[in-house]
Amino acid sequence: MQTFCSKPSGKKIALAVNFNGEQEQLRVINEALSHSQRRGMQKVDRETLAQLRDPYGLGTADLIIRTGAPEDEGKSLSGLGLDGPGTQLAFSSTLFPDFSSREFAQIIVEYKERRMGGRPKNHKE
Repeated sequence: MQTFCSKPSGKKIALAVNFNGEQEQLRVINEALSHSQRRGMQKVDRETLAQLRDPYGLGTADLIIRTGAPEDEGKSLSGLGLDGPGTQLAFSSTLFPDFSSREFAQIIVEYKERRMGGRPKNHKE
């Protein structure tokens, strides 16, 4: 990982440890209710919802790596608020404490290959 981070690229890395999305969804719903009540609104507009989903200003992620889960468990990412139409997802069955810099590097290489229009070497149709 140090190799990839040694030359600053302006990219942000955010870790969501032990995250299943439920707490984040509840936070957004409660803040939306509170926001609309304070302003006497019946509905929450798109801009307000976007601000509530991304309180730290991270923006939409380019890549989300989900550790400790097979590919069919991507549903737990839904509350993160960083996923957008261009967000790529990578899944690893390795639990986070055992997730190695080597596995991280391989995911980054595959991500870069896909971003450049290619497919990873081990891609299955």
